Amino acid sequence: MATLSAAALLGIATATNAATTTYVQDGFEDAEGFSVGSQVDAHPNWTLGVPGGTSDTTSGSAIAEANIVNAGLIQSGSQSLQLATTFDGNLFRPDWTRDLSAANTGTGIAEATVSLGINYNYDNSYSWDQSVWIYVQSHNLANATPRGRVAAVRLNSGAGGWGFGANEFKVGNSGSSVRNADWHDVRLEFDFAAQTVTYYLDDVLEYVDSLPANTLDPVQGLTYVFIQNGIHDHGGSDTNVTYIDNVHYSVTHVPEPASLAVLGMGFMWMLRRRQPAR
Repeated sequence: MATLSAAALLGIATATNAATTTYVQDGFEDAEGFSVGSQVDAHPNWTLGVPGGTSDTTSGSAIAEANIVNAGLIQSGSQSLQLATTFDGNLFRPDWTRDLSAANTGTGIAEATVSLGINYNYDNSYSWDQSVWIYVQSHNLANATPRGRVAAVRLNSGAGGWGFGANEFKVGNSGSSVRNADWHDVRLEFDFAAQTVTYYLDDVLEYVDSLPANTLDPVQGLTYVFIQNGIHDHGGSDTNVTYIDNVHYSVTHVPEPASLAVLGMGFMWMLRRRQPAR
C-alpha cells in the first residue's frame, strides 16, 4: 500500500494550517441580496450608525442616504454603493457599518485583511471639505485606541489628503492625492501576533502602524468596518457623494490543536526516516 512521504504529509498539514477563509465579499450585486434603489441597511449585515455608539453630528438639518445603484460610478459588476450626505450645519459624519463578527469562531485569528474600492468623487467646485473616514473596530473596546478603532483611513479634500493610522493620521509613502474622481483600492492587513496594521493604497505600501500591546485580540477579533461620509466647515446646504464597491474581509485562523498534532506527527516521521541505521 502506498504511503505519503514526510514532505507530502508536512505539506498537507501546512496547507491545512495556512488556509484563509473569506467571510465578507460584498460587491453590492443582486445575487448577494442587494437590490437597486434600496438603502444598504436593508441588508441584514449592514446598519446605519455604529452599534453601541452614535455618528459624529452637530446641530443642523441632516440627510444620510446609502443607495444601491446600477448607474454612475461602478468599480466592477453592475452595482455599487452610493453614499450621499446632505447637511447645512458645521459637522455631519454618519456611519454605515458592515458586521465582521462571523469570522470570530473562537479558534483565534492569526492574520486578517479588510479591503474595499472607494471613489471619492472629488469635485473642486465645492467650497467645503469633502471628508470620508474608513474605520475598523475590535471587540476590545478597552484598548488604547479611540473607541476601539484598530485601524483608520482618512480622505480629506483639504490639506490633509490621505491619512493612515488608528491613533493619528500619518501621510502615506506614495503621497497620492485624494483630489481626483478615480477608483482606489484600500487594503488593511492585520497581524495579531506582531500587533501591527499595514496600509496599502492601490497595492502601494503606505504605512505600518504598530499598535499598543493587546490592542488586537486574536480571540475576540474584529467586529465592524464602518465608513463615514462627512461634511464639515462650510456654509449653506451641500451634499457629499462617495461610492464604495467590493468590500472584502478574510481571516487566517490560528491552527487548531488537531491540525498541530498532524503537523507534529509529520515532523517526527520525517526525523525518524532521516536517522541513520544502527
